[in-house]
Amino acid sequence: MREHSGAPGRKYAMLKLKILLSTILRNYRIKSDIQEKDFQLQADIILKRAEGFKIKLEPRKSLIKA
Repeated sequence: MREHSGAPGRKYAMLKLKILLSTILRNYRIKSDIQEKDFQLQADIILKRAEGFKIKLEPRKSLIKA
């Protein structure tokens, strides 16, 4: 059997991306002026918005006060 040498690196990279995304979602609210019904989707390898994602990040208010 042949073992894939890139598998540990790929798993590590995916873990790092998940940590980054969860940190952003935990600390910021993501807002957009564009309504979901106005999205124009483009088929590629993945389904994406034709105009990209125009978003704003607003810091969340901390629930725990030191």
